[in-house]
Amino acid sequence: MSDGAVLVTGAAGFIASHACDAFLARGQRVVGVDNFDPFYDPALKRRNIEEVRSAAPRGAFSFIEGDVCDPRFLEAIFAQHRFEGVVHLAGRAGVRPSIDDPASYAIANDEGTARVFHAAARAKVG
Repeated sequence: MSDGAVLVTGAAGFIASHACDAFLARGQRVVGVDNFDPFYDPALKRRNIEEVRSAAPRGAFSFIEGDVCDPRFLEAIFAQHRFEGVVHLAGRAGVRPSIDDPASYAIANDEGTARVFHAAARAKVG
């Protein structure tokens, strides 16, 4: 019982924005989320989202700004949609900065992944 949409986390990033394009090209609806972490220029990421949006068929792509580490954010998204699948590509980038600040990377990458997977399991995605 899905609404046919695929959730793509980290949707504003290079790889994830292309994943959105690929799903849309196959006729699937996509809900993209991203928190616009400043490691890469947020203006570039916003442009990626606008490019996906402009190429998508009307109503096939929606974007929600937010952080996958926020359980209330995830709860709201999974309450609004019955996803067919989740492509989790959100995470903090950069090897060198992760050495200087491992805690923030563990929260964003490890905890964020666990929260997305837990929310998807609770929502019976797939």
